[in-house]
Amino acid sequence: MFFVSCASSGGNSNQKYIYSILAEYGVHSSHAQLVDDLELLDEDSLWLQLFSASQTKQNQVGLVLATRLLEFDPDNDELYHEMGYFLANQKLYTQAATMYRRAIELNQESHVSYYNLGELYILHNKLYEAQHVLEIAHDANPEEHQYSIQLAKVYLMQYRYDDALRLYSSVLADLDNMQQYRDQKSDKFGQEQMYQNIYYDMAIAYFYGKNDVDSAKRCLNIYELLIPDDPDARHLRESIG
Repeated sequence: MFFVSCASSGGNSNQKYIYSILAEYGVHSSHAQLVDDLELLDEDSLWLQLFSASQTKQNQVGLVLATRLLEFDPDNDELYHEMGYFLANQKLYTQAATMYRRAIELNQESHVSYYNLGELYILHNKLYEAQHVLEIAHDANPEEHQYSIQLAKVYLMQYRYDDALRLYSSVLADLDNMQQYRDQKSDKFGQEQMYQNIYYDMAIAYFYGKNDVDSAKRCLNIYELLIPDDPDARHLRESIG
């Protein structure tokens, strides 16, 4: 049933569906009371509160604020993206996907909406659909490591090992070329688990996809230095031998 509603809706019917989502999850009177003097706030103040709600994951407050802001700018793609974010945080994935799709309709260059839509597809094991939207996000902003890494993970799940290794290697090469990364390499890895996991995924790709035991061991060694005592890594090492 995932995405059936948003896929079958279009035009005015889609807009009605969007507002029905907001009515159900964002603008109940009990939710609206979470924002003091909502009607008295000007547009700039509403945006400031929306930014704060996004940073602190106040999802219901954020939906109320975004709904109010739609009255000022009903075709603002950033608002729909934020609403998708707030809904996804509440595990309302179909509703979130509708908002991301609307953001994309309004702004074809909204690469972050493509990326977040791809994450939802991955959650529902729709790998082909995830690949499609993540490739769009990556092509629009190839310097964004998060896009490259998530797309590489999809390729790995699709057994496209060469493509996964190409993207992972590109990210690592980029990091090595960044002076601030070289100066603070251990701190960077300590803060960003997505970079640490690259080596584990590359070990899988080399071993299962390329039958390259030496490269798999090399990547796994680095991963285990960064994340000791990881049970998945121990299991992979036993498989590699």
